[in-house]
Amino acid sequence: QRGGTVSVALSHVAAALLLPRMLPRYREAWPEVALRVAGSIYPYLLGELRQGALDFAIIQVPPQQPPEGFAVKPLAATRLVPVVRDHHPQARARTLADLAKADWLLPSRESSTAQALSEAFARQGLPPPLCRTTCETLAGVQAMLEHSDLVGVLPEELFSGHRLLPGLTALKLRQPIHAAQLCLLTRAGTSLTPAAQALADLLAEALPQSTAKGGRRVVA
Repeated sequence: QRGGTVSVALSHVAAALLLPRMLPRYREAWPEVALRVAGSIYPYLLGELRQGALDFAIIQVPPQQPPEGFAVKPLAATRLVPVVRDHHPQARARTLADLAKADWLLPSRESSTAQALSEAFARQGLPPPLCRTTCETLAGVQAMLEHSDLVGVLPEELFSGHRLLPGLTALKLRQPIHAAQLCLLTRAGTSLTPAAQALADLLAEALPQSTAKGGRRVVA
C-alpha cells in the first residue's frame, strides 16, 4: 500500500534543514502519502508517540532522562548557541558569565535545551538562568527575539552556512553549550510502516557525513 498517513515530530534542525532537502525524494517514491509534521517539544510529544498518533520523532533526547517504553537511536551530536537580535546590547557577549543576568527564551523549562543551558551555567559556577517566557515554535522564537532583548538558545546548525533566521545573531561563546544528541525515537517493540521507515531513513541520510552515529538503545 502506497497511501495512508505518516505523522512525525521533528526538531528545529530536522524540520528546517533535513526535511526540505529530502522531501522531493520522498514525494517521488511516496506521492500518495499524507505527511503531518507536528511540534517537537520534549517531553510533551511522548504522549502522542506512545498512543500511536505519531509514527516517530527526531528530537534531542536528554541522556539523563531516557523515556521509558521507547527505542532511542542516536543520530547526531548537536551544539547550542545563544541567539539575540541584531544590535542587541549583549551582542558582543563571549561567555555565559556575560549573560548571567539575561532574560532567556526557552522552548520549555523541561526541554533538553533548558537542561543543557542549566548544566552549562552550573559548570561555570553561575546561578540558574532566568527564564520567564517559553515558546515551542521556531517562528514564535524568531519573532519574539527580533522585537525584544530576550536571549534565545538554538541549535548551532541553524546558523552554519544558512540564513534561515534573518535579523538574529548567534553569539560566539568561548565555551560551547553541548546539547543532547539528536535521536530517532520510536515505540519499543513496534515496527514503522514502510512509508514511515522510508522517511526516517531519508532524514538520517541527510545528516552530515561526519556525524558519528550510535546504536539503538531501548528503555523498557
